Amino acid sequence: MSEDSSYHSDSGSAPSPERRRVGLRGPLMGGIIVIGVGIVFLLQNLGVLWFDNWWALFIFIPAAGSFGSAWEAYRVQGRFSRAVSGPLTTGCLFVFLALIFLFNWPWSAVWPVFIILIGLGVLLGWRSS
Repeated sequence: MSEDSSYHSDSGSAPSPERRRVGLRGPLMGGIIVIGVGIVFLLQNLGVLWFDNWWALFIFIPAAGSFGSAWEAYRVQGRFSRAVSGPLTTGCLFVFLALIFLFNWPWSAVWPVFIILIGLGVLLGWRSS
């Protein structure tokens, strides 16, 4: 076995610190989301929070994933780029959608915000190219 082939082999070697950090991202993010949802339910049961559409809290899960992807792209590239602006815009859209359902905002009044957010995402993507 040559020195080059043993270097590329993954069998029997411990994962690098970089690989371990990325591997923990999923369980860490999942644990934080579950804890957050549990706290919201607890506060709702205690009468501190009240939401008619509590199920809309689950829309924050893909928002958190989008923000995580944007942060990871920023960390890897070291600058704001299209790879950052896309997930960042998507996360903002999910957050706004969840807020609409949570607070029963009238769709007829707030729908232009989606156009504004998409336009900002396009500008951020264009600016960073």
